[in-house]
Amino acid sequence: MPARSRIKKEIPRLQERTILNQFFCSFFGFSNFIGFQEILGDIKPGYDSYEGQSNYFQVLQHLEGLRIPVENLLHYDTRIKEHLDHINKNRNPPIMLLYFQYLAVLFTEIFLDMKFNKRIDFLKELNDFITTKNSELNEEWKYEHFSEVDLDKVAFWMATGSGKTIIMHLNILQYIYYSSDNYHDNILLITPNDGLSKQHLNEFHMSNIDASRYGSSEPIIKSNNTPLISIIEITKLTERKKGKGVSVDVDCFGKNNLLLVDEGHRGASGDVWRNLRNQLAENGFTFEYSATFGQIVNGAPSTKRELLLNEYSYSILFDYSYPHFYYDGYGKDYWIL
Repeated sequence: MPARSRIKKEIPRLQERTILNQFFCSFFGFSNFIGFQEILGDIKPGYDSYEGQSNYFQVLQHLEGLRIPVENLLHYDTRIKEHLDHINKNRNPPIMLLYFQYLAVLFTEIFLDMKFNKRIDFLKELNDFITTKNSELNEEWKYEHFSEVDLDKVAFWMATGSGKTIIMHLNILQYIYYSSDNYHDNILLITPNDGLSKQHLNEFHMSNIDASRYGSSEPIIKSNNTPLISIIEITKLTERKKGKGVSVDVDCFGKNNLLLVDEGHRGASGDVWRNLRNQLAENGFTFEYSATFGQIVNGAPSTKRELLLNEYSYSILFDYSYPHFYYDGYGKDYWIL
């Protein structure tokens, strides 16, 4: 994403600038996530035994501020159940999506449908929303309009323990469904370290999704009718391989990849991991997951903070950061002595 110039004064915090997330909340008549907490926080996970739709759909379809046709919402809900059934095939007990997990996947359904099937209208609606928001801001921090390249990445700001891995698995199935005529060279999961790579491999197998560690000598058995996911640590990627070590030249993957990034900034310096990630998905698409986008952006040096703020303001599709997680009763109480 090209840098967006600003007059450099006090830089806002990321949580005040998640414009893509705000746009998607507006589809349901809300300005932020709090509205969803109030109406869905006490709804029991699961599906209506008679109609087959999720309990969350039963509530969302009746919202006064809903700007999505109920028929479309019904289709999204049905597809989410199909993807959930896929990853539950080998699980006992099966996963039941909590309300915020369901919303993360629902936002993805809407995004991908609009990206692949209504791209021009999508950009127009986004930029009309930007125009309205700009009328409420002073000149210093007005938003620039979205461009098509801004639709090639989404990020999920989700607290540790909120189910990012399951969201990732469902996102993969969603993307495969919507991009059936838009093939990528590879599907790559970039992790920060070896331990997380092993953990992800096990989780993929549990979710009935084919995956392998890149460069592994273990045989690959494909039986789940899903494209193979290659898992590799960010520390093994390089722009120019030297010698016979374990490093991998990013050029060997090309630039047309579906890229999944799990806390990728933890495995290398900020500039390094961002540059490598951008190369791998220059002509592809990126899903990024982290619990710490706020710390990354708000704590960045002043020379980089504005660039990061712009990037994640336009890409964070779903915000279930720690304050929301804590409000729902999942965090830990603490005292400062």
